[in-house]
Amino acid sequence: MADTILRMNEAINVVLAKQDEGRWKIENTFNSDRLLIPIGQKGEPSKWLTLRTMRVLKRYKYR
Repeated sequence: MADTILRMNEAINVVLAKQDEGRWKIENTFNSDRLLIPIGQKGEPSKWLTLRTMRVLKRYKYR
């Protein structure tokens, strides 16, 4: 159990390190033409990616 918690904390730290001025940028756009909602261009901050990321962080009690 402790190993799982450690691995999750490492993953959360990776996500937090990618934050840029309160938002997260799109790193790649594989299969983006198949999405119903356009998420933006590579390298641009994305409100959809930021929303999803904040939901995950809230679930694991990080802000």
